[in-house]
Amino acid sequence: MDARNKYGWTPLMLATKAGHQGIVRTLLARGADPNIKNRDSTSALMMAQGSGMADLFKAERDQGRSEPTPEATVEVTPRPGPDAEIDKEQAARDRQRAAAELARREQQDRQRNVTRLLATAQRQVGANRLTLPAGDNAYATYTEVLDLDPGNQEAEAGLERIADQYVRLAERSGRDGDWNRSLEYIERGLRVRPKHAQLLALKEDIQARQALAKQERQEAEAQRQQVANLLATAKRQLRAGQLTGPDGNNAHASYRGCWRWTQATGRPKPG
Repeated sequence: MDARNKYGWTPLMLATKAGHQGIVRTLLARGADPNIKNRDSTSALMMAQGSGMADLFKAERDQGRSEPTPEATVEVTPRPGPDAEIDKEQAARDRQRAAAELARREQQDRQRNVTRLLATAQRQVGANRLTLPAGDNAYATYTEVLDLDPGNQEAEAGLERIADQYVRLAERSGRDGDWNRSLEYIERGLRVRPKHAQLLALKEDIQARQALAKQERQEAEAQRQQVANLLATAKRQLRAGQLTGPDGNNAHASYRGCWRWTQATGRPKPG
């Protein structure tokens, strides 16, 4: 009877606000509490003061006071008649109207929230707040829209634009050689659109480039170490007077080995 929607409105509040006296009378007769307050700290009784139904609330309250207490009441089963059936049908219609009015107001509130959130998301995109900071970014706002209105086309398109923007940011960082930053942008975009084809392809390409660069660094380090070893060997051979012999163990051969490593593309030339 006093169930509330997410804004704290009860059926009695909605009926009072809409001016449905029949529904108000039925709800009060069935024990609806006129003093419950919504999130705006407004009760149905307070609403009645401005809707011309204050007398109706007072009459129902006075009638409730004049009724005997439960201990003094003798239960009498009324004999059903035509009027009783009509009252039941009217009460059912009143309940249906109250439920329809409640649903209509909830839909209006939901649509207003969706419109407000979409405008907020556009401002966040314009400020480049795509997925950060937490609690104030376009991704979170568009997601909230989809919670209220699943399948909302504007929100879905907004998420796609966020992912596209991360493609551009990742490509720019890649051109500057900052592959770690590029991958960071890609991961943010994939959180928004996990199956975004461009982001997935770009991630694969950058990871391949990183693997090749790592291999080249390892080969360069191996070459540097080999040259350092040959130079150290040549110095020892010079001190020992092993200038050109014995064969395979002389300074001349070691220096030629250094030359091959520095002239080759990562590997010594044969011969």
